[in-house]
Amino acid sequence: MIKLNYINFKKEVLSSDTPVLVGCYFAGDTSEKMMILLETLSGKYHEKIKFVKLDASEYDKLAEQYNVDKMPTLLLFHDGKEFDRIVGVMPDNMFELQLNTLLKKLYSKMVKKVK
Repeated sequence: MIKLNYINFKKEVLSSDTPVLVGCYFAGDTSEKMMILLETLSGKYHEKIKFVKLDASEYDKLAEQYNVDKMPTLLLFHDGKEFDRIVGVMPDNMFELQLNTLLKKLYSKMVKKVK
């Protein structure tokens, strides 16, 4: 999973050809545990979505720019814009259900756009 910074954010997120899930966390905080789950899910969903992570304590200006004030926050980007987000800690299976719901919503929008 790519770790974002001020330099690579535009390339990895805003200019990406595929949807991107940005996991925002604070290093050393309980929110960092969610990044372990994202690492696991990135292998399962790698053909549908790119997973990246952002240490909001280190790159606070990026977090502020996207109004990230609770950790963990997961931002789903498509076509360089935030499409949706998931905020807060939840059980792993609940998170995966939320992720699947977001992806269905996103792909439904993408199909309508093509028609």
